[in-house]
Amino acid sequence: RYHAGANSLSSLGDSTVSFTPAPFLRTNVEIFSIPVGKQILYFFPDRLLISDPDGIGAVGYQELSIRVTPTRFIEERTVPSDAEVVDYTWRYLNKNGTPDKRFRDNRQLPICRYSEIHLSTPSGLNEMVMVSNPALAQYFDEHMAYLQSRIPKEGIAQITSPNFI
Repeated sequence: RYHAGANSLSSLGDSTVSFTPAPFLRTNVEIFSIPVGKQILYFFPDRLLISDPDGIGAVGYQELSIRVTPTRFIEERTVPSDAEVVDYTWRYLNKNGTPDKRFRDNRQLPICRYSEIHLSTPSGLNEMVMVSNPALAQYFDEHMAYLQSRIPKEGIAQITSPNFI
């Protein structure tokens, strides 16, 4: 058994926030979307639409729980240009923290400061998006809180939203 320094490595898929309109709707406002696995999340002014191979669902922002948490992530791939490297570790470590020389390909890995955005609803949405720029994650959280505060408990409100992203 090996003591691995990079024991929290995980496989991440690349996702990019974009202003790609939903192919099934025509709108007069820009809608941003985030692909998460097989699903695509479309952030409309009054609700979140979730598209996946099985169909489309809608979630009101009042039902949406958003939690942003800082995290340290060991990056095995190229470090994104907007990420902050806060430390380094080795792929394999000895118990005393030095690199394990039994491994020829034991390379040093950067540890980056990221943020996790957790999106969940009582009806079953449970997604986590890792963001390489914690300031953008905080910006997203603040603007989603703004949208949630502008939606009445019943019905749809007219929202004039500041530039979102």
